[in-house]
Amino acid sequence: MKHMLHVCFCVVLFIASSVSAFAYWPVLDQHYLSEQTQLEAIVRENPQSLDSRFDLGMQYAYTGWVEHAWKQLKYINDTDKTFKQKKLIDLKKQLKKAPEDWRVNFKIAFAYFFNDQKQDALNAMLRAHHLKPENAFIMGFVGLLYGEQKKYDQSIKWAKRGLKVEPYSTALHFLLAEAFLRKGNYFAFTGESIRVLAAKAGEKKHGPKGP
Repeated sequence: MKHMLHVCFCVVLFIASSVSAFAYWPVLDQHYLSEQTQLEAIVRENPQSLDSRFDLGMQYAYTGWVEHAWKQLKYINDTDKTFKQKKLIDLKKQLKKAPEDWRVNFKIAFAYFFNDQKQDALNAMLRAHHLKPENAFIMGFVGLLYGEQKKYDQSIKWAKRGLKVEPYSTALHFLLAEAFLRKGNYFAFTGESIRVLAAKAGEKKHGPKGP
């Protein structure tokens, strides 16, 4: 197994130097782009507002800029370790008022996840998918949550579903690569790793320049 991993790793490194020519990245429609710009402006005006950073992080997450989302969520957790509990309480209240709002279901899935309520997180993300079935990145997070349960076949299934909608997503290719690795399918892992490298080359240049 170690030899196979070494071979796969060498193949990835060999191709990595030329993947930038095939770089690709998510292209947001005008609605999402406008929403992102507004949320970034709000955070710049009040960078201490953790609620604003959470909303921005969630927007990055459901538009495919997952690393940027984690950056915001890490800042929140580093600043206030109790935020996740308070946010879950707040989102439960929001959900009672607007149970059909896909964004609220998406956000509460994250709140459940960071409060170690993984099955509740999966259920909420599945509800978000039901309400917003065309969003590829919600599909990806469903796959991620199945991966947390070590249900890698389901993780692969959902990642592939997302990639049919957003075939050039770094996050979805990374999720698929990770699931293949966990399954021991090293050749498939290598192929997806190359796609991740290509996608990241584009993301670095064209990704959000937010706070």
